[in-house]
Amino acid sequence: MKIKTALALLLMLVLIMSSVGCSKLFNDKTPDPNVPGNNDPSEEDPQEDPGDDPTLQPTDNSVNAPVTQVPQEAVSAVSFAVIRKGDLWLGTDKDHLWRQTDSALVSEAVWAPDGHALAFLTKTSESSLCSLYTLVPGESPVLVDSDVLTISVRNNWRGFLWSPDSSQLAYAKMNGKEIVTVGPQAGEGRFLIDLELEQGPYWLANDRIAYSSTGERPSLVIVNTMGDVITTLADTSAPFPIKDGFLALTGEHTPDGLTSFFYTGLVHGGINGDNVRPVYAQSPEFCLYSWNPQEPSRNDSTKYFALSTASTLSLQKYAGSGPQEVELLTQDVFLTYSEFSYPFWFSWAPDGNSLGVLRFTLTQEGEYGEQEGVWDLGLVDREGNWQLLQEEVYSVSGDEYPIPFLTLPLNWAPSGSHINYLVESSDGDDLWQINVTDKKSSLFIEDSSLPVYRP
Repeated sequence: MKIKTALALLLMLVLIMSSVGCSKLFNDKTPDPNVPGNNDPSEEDPQEDPGDDPTLQPTDNSVNAPVTQVPQEAVSAVSFAVIRKGDLWLGTDKDHLWRQTDSALVSEAVWAPDGHALAFLTKTSESSLCSLYTLVPGESPVLVDSDVLTISVRNNWRGFLWSPDSSQLAYAKMNGKEIVTVGPQAGEGRFLIDLELEQGPYWLANDRIAYSSTGERPSLVIVNTMGDVITTLADTSAPFPIKDGFLALTGEHTPDGLTSFFYTGLVHGGINGDNVRPVYAQSPEFCLYSWNPQEPSRNDSTKYFALSTASTLSLQKYAGSGPQEVELLTQDVFLTYSEFSYPFWFSWAPDGNSLGVLRFTLTQEGEYGEQEGVWDLGLVDREGNWQLLQEEVYSVSGDEYPIPFLTLPLNWAPSGSHINYLVESSDGDDLWQINVTDKKSSLFIEDSSLPVYRP
């Protein structure tokens, strides 16, 4: 059961939610009494602004701080969102944080590509359905819709919820049988889909949406915002948007086999589902892969995405001429009692020239339950050169389940100067940062998720 839980977290089946009017979605500042953070029975006004002093006053950063709108003088300086004990917070730095909800139900937050607002999801039960809100910094959250279903693919938020021009949101309704698009200029659109949604929807362009459907044989479907089908790709699923196209899982249908369908690799295609070609020819079942937005602008004619198996981290070609694969790094493999393997975690540096990596090393070999090991945090560049940043960031012994067995525990600050990582504490996870130049670590925020940075 623990293995299934960890696998579910790895694939990040993150879900979403639904509606009150399209103009209100982006413009109406009237607080909704059903919105987390607006349900104080005392009806007191939010905490007063710090004043006209251009230097912001320190904020109450305790997890029990009152819900407070971001003061207007700080709105433009808001640079990230975090989730703390199930509530959404906005911040400019470690000393200036403002709590935005008091529901303890927030599960995910995604900034609009232009940074004007973010969308966040709340989940109230074991059901896969959620509620969807938007939040403009300095204002109150607005309920968009409830009973929403949206499922992300392998830690990828590019094209998730928000259209590339930040004008619309896309999500599923009716337990995945209907896709909805909403936006102040486009109004609201709804269209039924033939099979229940399995993953997505994702935006490939302002008028292109991709999702994969369930069934004995999965299909990846690309539609426009009116619901007209552009392309259906059989035996393909899990759309992963990149610039001018997508990556996706592909497989084979074997009705007489032990399993009727199994995945065999990854493909790359254009936004209309054209020019689909294989880019990885091994089972991607437990792979982690990630694409850097700087890749298309690199001088090198060969374009790569990063991919890790349980033991190996590589660059995998998706366009241009050059080696199909560039192996960067290997690690030891922790033994499990099934064929499940834990991820080789990594995160692209903002400039696309290196990756932050958690590399596992066995310190004691043995059968399942007897092994011990540690994770070191370091950097690896595109030529495979390894630089250690910090030893033994995490450890495991016996049947323990440390953070790297449960979720992606690291990402980068946009400046590229720091790597964020999670550290277990007595009452949850704390957010730490390490300076990649002097290799010094420091506590950033207590009881916090990884930050989601404003574009």
